[in-house]
Amino acid sequence: MTKTDDLINELEYRIRQLKIEYDIFLVGGKNTPPLNLRNKLESLIQQILDSRNISYSQKFKFNTLVARYTAHKELWRKKLQEKEEKGILRSEEELGELLGAPAEAPVQEDANQYTFITTDPSRHYDSVKEFYQFMQQTSQRLGQKDFNMNFDKFFDFIQVKTAQLKEKYSCRAVEFQARVNEEEGKLKFSARVRHK
Repeated sequence: MTKTDDLINELEYRIRQLKIEYDIFLVGGKNTPPLNLRNKLESLIQQILDSRNISYSQKFKFNTLVARYTAHKELWRKKLQEKEEKGILRSEEELGELLGAPAEAPVQEDANQYTFITTDPSRHYDSVKEFYQFMQQTSQRLGQKDFNMNFDKFFDFIQVKTAQLKEKYSCRAVEFQARVNEEEGKLKFSARVRHK
Protein backbone atom coordinates (compact mmCIF):
# COMPACT_ATOMS: atom_id res chain seq x y z
CA MET A 1 0.00 0.00 0.00
CA THR A 2 1.41 3.38 -1.01
CA LYS A 3 1.46 6.62 0.97
CA THR A 4 -1.28 7.96 -1.31
CA ASP A 5 -3.46 4.95 -0.45
CA ASP A 6 -2.92 5.69 3.23
CA LEU A 7 -3.90 9.34 2.74
CA ILE A 8 -7.06 8.39 0.80
CA ASN A 9 -8.05 5.87 3.50
CA GLU A 10 -7.46 8.53 6.14
CA LEU A 11 -9.64 10.93 4.14
CA GLU A 12 -12.47 8.38 4.08
CA TYR A 13 -12.19 7.92 7.86
CA ARG A 14 -12.10 11.67 8.51
CA ILE A 15 -15.22 12.25 6.40
CA ARG A 16 -17.11 9.65 8.47
CA GLN A 17 -15.79 11.18 11.69
CA LEU A 18 -16.73 14.70 10.62
CA LYS A 19 -20.23 13.59 9.64
CA ILE A 20 -20.79 12.11 13.11
CA GLU A 21 -19.50 15.29 14.79
CA TYR A 22 -21.73 17.51 12.61
CA ASP A 23 -24.75 15.30 13.33
CA ILE A 24 -24.07 15.63 17.07
CA PHE A 25 -23.75 19.40 16.74
CA LEU A 26 -26.89 19.79 14.64
CA VAL A 27 -29.09 17.97 17.17
CA GLY A 28 -27.68 20.06 20.01
CA GLY A 29 -25.16 17.62 21.47
CA LYS A 30 -22.38 20.21 21.13
CA ASN A 31 -22.45 24.00 21.17
CA THR A 32 -20.03 24.64 18.31
CA PRO A 33 -19.54 23.05 14.87
CA PRO A 34 -16.43 20.84 14.42
CA LEU A 35 -14.50 23.44 12.44
CA ASN A 36 -11.10 22.15 13.58
CA LEU A 37 -11.84 18.69 12.17
CA ARG A 38 -13.20 20.25 9.01
CA ASN A 39 -10.06 22.34 8.50
CA LYS A 40 -7.84 19.28 8.98
CA LEU A 41 -9.92 17.35 6.45
CA GLU A 42 -9.65 20.10 3.86
CA SER A 43 -5.89 20.30 4.43
CA LEU A 44 -5.73 16.56 3.79
CA ILE A 45 -7.68 17.01 0.55
CA GLN A 46 -5.18 19.64 -0.56
CA GLN A 47 -2.29 17.38 0.39
CA ILE A 48 -3.66 14.61 -1.84
CA LEU A 49 -4.30 17.09 -4.65
CA ASP A 50 -0.65 18.14 -4.47
CA SER A 51 0.49 14.54 -4.76
CA ARG A 52 2.14 13.80 -8.10
CA ASN A 53 2.14 10.02 -7.85
CA ILE A 54 -1.55 9.17 -7.98
CA SER A 55 -2.94 6.33 -10.07
CA TYR A 56 -6.22 6.31 -11.99
CA SER A 57 -7.93 4.07 -9.41
CA GLN A 58 -6.69 6.26 -6.56
CA LYS A 59 -7.90 9.37 -8.34
CA PHE A 60 -11.31 7.79 -8.91
CA LYS A 61 -11.70 6.90 -5.22
CA PHE A 62 -10.42 10.32 -4.18
CA ASN A 63 -12.89 12.13 -6.47
CA THR A 64 -15.74 9.96 -5.13
CA LEU A 65 -14.83 10.86 -1.54
CA VAL A 66 -14.54 14.56 -2.34
CA ALA A 67 -17.97 14.46 -4.02
CA ARG A 68 -19.41 12.79 -0.91
CA TYR A 69 -17.81 15.43 1.31
CA THR A 70 -19.13 18.23 -0.91
CA ALA A 71 -22.66 16.79 -0.65
CA HIS A 72 -22.32 16.61 3.16
CA LYS A 73 -21.10 20.22 3.29
CA GLU A 74 -24.14 21.44 1.37
CA LEU A 75 -26.46 19.49 3.65
CA TRP A 76 -24.74 20.85 6.77
CA ARG A 77 -25.00 24.38 5.40
CA LYS A 78 -28.75 24.01 4.85
CA LYS A 79 -29.34 22.45 8.27
CA LEU A 80 -27.27 25.11 9.98
CA GLN A 81 -29.24 27.81 8.17
CA GLU A 82 -32.48 26.13 9.29
CA LYS A 83 -31.19 25.99 12.84
CA GLU A 84 -30.29 29.67 12.85
CA GLU A 85 -33.46 30.89 11.12
CA LYS A 86 -36.12 28.76 12.77
CA GLY A 87 -34.52 27.66 16.01
CA ILE A 88 -36.01 24.18 15.57
CA LEU A 89 -33.05 22.25 16.95
CA ARG A 90 -32.51 22.40 20.67
CA SER A 91 -29.61 21.30 22.82
CA GLU A 92 -29.91 18.62 25.49
CA GLU A 93 -29.62 21.31 28.15
CA GLU A 94 -32.44 23.36 26.58
CA LEU A 95 -34.72 20.32 26.59
CA GLY A 96 -34.65 20.58 30.37
CA GLU A 97 -34.12 17.44 32.46
CA LEU A 98 -33.39 15.47 29.31
CA LEU A 99 -30.18 13.96 30.60
CA GLY A 100 -30.79 12.66 34.10
CA ALA A 101 -28.72 10.11 35.98
CA PRO A 102 -28.12 6.86 34.09
CA ALA A 103 -30.58 4.10 34.83
CA GLU A 104 -29.23 1.79 37.52
CA ALA A 105 -30.85 -1.37 36.14
CA PRO A 106 -33.30 -2.46 33.45
CA VAL A 107 -36.84 -2.14 34.71
CA GLN A 108 -40.29 -3.06 33.51
CA GLU A 109 -42.31 -0.50 31.66
CA ASP A 110 -45.31 1.04 33.38
CA ALA A 111 -47.29 4.27 33.25
CA ASN A 112 -44.32 6.20 34.62
CA GLN A 113 -41.43 4.51 32.85
CA TYR A 114 -40.32 3.35 29.41
CA THR A 115 -37.09 1.57 28.53
CA PHE A 116 -35.74 0.24 25.27
CA ILE A 117 -32.39 -1.06 24.06
CA THR A 118 -31.07 -0.55 20.54
CA THR A 119 -28.01 -1.44 18.52
CA ASP A 120 -29.21 0.59 15.54
CA PRO A 121 -32.23 2.93 15.85
CA SER A 122 -32.86 2.77 12.10
CA ARG A 123 -33.76 -0.90 12.61
CA HIS A 124 -36.00 -0.12 15.60
CA TYR A 125 -38.06 2.72 14.18
CA ASP A 126 -41.30 1.64 15.87
CA SER A 127 -39.60 1.41 19.27
CA VAL A 128 -38.21 4.92 18.90
CA LYS A 129 -41.68 6.13 17.87
CA GLU A 130 -43.29 4.52 20.93
CA PHE A 131 -40.56 5.93 23.16
CA TYR A 132 -41.15 9.40 21.70
CA GLN A 133 -44.92 9.11 22.19
CA PHE A 134 -44.41 8.04 25.80
CA MET A 135 -42.18 11.07 26.47
CA GLN A 136 -44.56 13.42 24.68
CA GLN A 137 -47.71 12.15 26.43
CA THR A 138 -46.06 11.95 29.85
CA SER A 139 -44.64 15.47 29.51
CA GLN A 140 -48.11 16.77 28.67
CA ARG A 141 -49.63 14.87 31.60
CA LEU A 142 -47.08 16.40 33.96
CA GLY A 143 -47.56 19.87 32.50
CA GLN A 144 -43.96 20.04 31.26
CA LYS A 145 -43.49 22.30 28.27
CA ASP A 146 -39.76 21.75 27.68
CA PHE A 147 -40.18 18.62 25.55
CA ASN A 148 -41.32 20.09 22.24
CA MET A 149 -38.99 18.39 19.75
CA ASN A 150 -40.80 16.94 16.72
CA PHE A 151 -40.38 13.22 16.00
CA ASP A 152 -37.98 13.59 13.07
CA LYS A 153 -35.58 15.63 15.19
CA PHE A 154 -36.01 13.24 18.12
CA PHE A 155 -35.23 10.25 15.87
CA ASP A 156 -32.09 12.02 14.61
CA PHE A 157 -31.09 12.73 18.21
CA ILE A 158 -31.49 9.05 19.21
CA GLN A 159 -29.48 7.93 16.16
CA VAL A 160 -26.66 10.37 16.87
CA LYS A 161 -26.60 9.63 20.62
CA THR A 162 -26.43 5.88 19.89
CA ALA A 163 -23.57 6.33 17.40
CA GLN A 164 -21.76 8.69 19.77
CA LEU A 165 -21.92 6.33 22.77
CA LYS A 166 -21.08 3.22 20.74
CA GLU A 167 -18.04 4.91 19.26
CA LYS A 168 -16.86 6.43 22.55
CA TYR A 169 -17.31 3.32 24.73
CA SER A 170 -17.09 0.53 22.12
CA CYS A 171 -20.35 -0.89 23.44
CA ARG A 172 -22.74 -3.30 21.73
CA ALA A 173 -25.94 -1.36 22.37
CA VAL A 174 -27.45 1.65 24.12
CA GLU A 175 -30.27 1.61 26.65
CA PHE A 176 -32.61 4.61 26.65
CA GLN A 177 -34.97 5.23 29.51
CA ALA A 178 -37.60 7.84 30.32
CA ARG A 179 -39.08 7.80 33.80
CA VAL A 180 -41.07 10.06 36.08
CA ASN A 181 -39.18 11.35 39.11
CA GLU A 182 -42.03 11.25 41.59
CA GLU A 183 -40.33 13.60 44.08
CA GLU A 184 -39.90 16.33 41.49
CA GLY A 185 -42.90 15.38 39.35
CA LYS A 186 -40.74 15.64 36.24
CA LEU A 187 -39.83 13.35 33.37
CA LYS A 188 -36.19 12.26 33.36
CA PHE A 189 -34.28 10.92 30.39
CA SER A 190 -31.17 8.73 30.48
CA ALA A 191 -28.92 6.85 28.08
CA ARG A 192 -26.43 4.24 29.14
CA VAL A 193 -24.13 1.84 27.35
CA ARG A 194 -24.75 -1.90 27.22
CA HIS A 195 -21.83 -4.29 26.66
CA LYS A 196 -23.90 -7.49 26.70
